[in-house]
Amino acid sequence: MSDGDKELIIEIEKLIDEAMEAHVAILGISIGTEIATNIYTKFKPEISSFSELELIASSTSFQYISNSLFRNIAKNNLNTTYVTVDKFTLLMSITKEVSAAMVLDRNLAELEGIEKYNKVLKDLALKANAFIETSEYLTQDPLVKIIRAVPSALFLGIIGKEGLPIKIIDDGSIQAAMVSSQVAALSNLTNIMLKRPMDYALLQGEGANLLVIQFDEERILAISIPEKEKENVGQYLARIKEIIKNSDSKSLGLS
Repeated sequence: MSDGDKELIIEIEKLIDEAMEAHVAILGISIGTEIATNIYTKFKPEISSFSELELIASSTSFQYISNSLFRNIAKNNLNTTYVTVDKFTLLMSITKEVSAAMVLDRNLAELEGIEKYNKVLKDLALKANAFIETSEYLTQDPLVKIIRAVPSALFLGIIGKEGLPIKIIDDGSIQAAMVSSQVAALSNLTNIMLKRPMDYALLQGEGANLLVIQFDEERILAISIPEKEKENVGQYLARIKEIIKNSDSKSLGLS
């Protein structure tokens, strides 16, 4: 981990600590990149059983789907999302570079007003975003490196293991929810057929070659490469696998 990365994580840790100390209703905060790489997460004992990786990946997917739904119905962009269960409320927000999630004690938060915590989370996300934009942190994210390693890609999707879209990069014609569920199905079916987790799958056909690669326990990559570059598929796959192999999860806040 570089000194710059350490400084960034320290600054974000300070922001999270200050917010949690100032507001007793906050049980946990997770800050990650917009492509769901966890940067720093802190949970109180009440939610210590929650998974850092699952929370940031799932909440980023939730935001992606919510934003798509909101645009389809309200014809505008989404600002903040929250969802409630028995004892908890989960607030979510995405800025240019940051995905943020805040777990609240539902009863305490509703007494004070959810809008108050919406503002706390939004301010926190914007401050974290400012730190990230002035650092070199994102250049170390393996998913960013992969995007740069395949410049001719027609489509690039980052999919959660449950089949939910985290980030879709395409020409706007892809039905993200349907494609994401199909990509996850390939991963799950491989496990059923061969009794082992998928490494990668290659789908070859007219017009394109589609690579589906298991990135980590929570995320799957799907990359479409033009058919005319079929001779380069092996090279692209080798690059991607090398990036994944050399990615240091601790340096990315994934420990």
